[in-house]
Amino acid sequence: MNPFSDEATTSNFNHLVLNSDDDDTYGEKDICRVCRLTGDGSAPLYHPCLCTGSIKYVHQDCLLEWLKYSKKDVCELCNHKFSFKPIYREDMPERLPLFDILKGIAAIIGRFIRLGLTYCLVASMFLFKLRSSMSKKLSTSYQQVVKKCNFA
Repeated sequence: MNPFSDEATTSNFNHLVLNSDDDDTYGEKDICRVCRLTGDGSAPLYHPCLCTGSIKYVHQDCLLEWLKYSKKDVCELCNHKFSFKPIYREDMPERLPLFDILKGIAAIIGRFIRLGLTYCLVASMFLFKLRSSMSKKLSTSYQQVVKKCNFA
């Protein structure tokens, strides 16, 4: 049987049509265009752009993950710019406590100090090694000059 014949194409088409009807609930419910799952209470579907139809909806986490990897801030299909309002947990305070802010600043300063001390240690070891190698060369050359100048 020739795979490109009309008979083969028709049988393949019938096979696809029959398989598409098997328990297909995607036509009835909205699905995420990234992960292809339906929305629920913990992960609702949003429509953040001007796209319509089956690609209209997306989970917020799926969209954020996609944008992180695509490095774009517009929809690739409708070129609508995504704008995000940060969503915080309900138990988040209005402001960060001063102690937490100071603790974060102290951690950053501590890292910079540790990095600075590491660079100082490396630089001092380099200068010490440079000085010792230069003093050996100078003492060797000084002794050679003294021997040449010695008239004895």
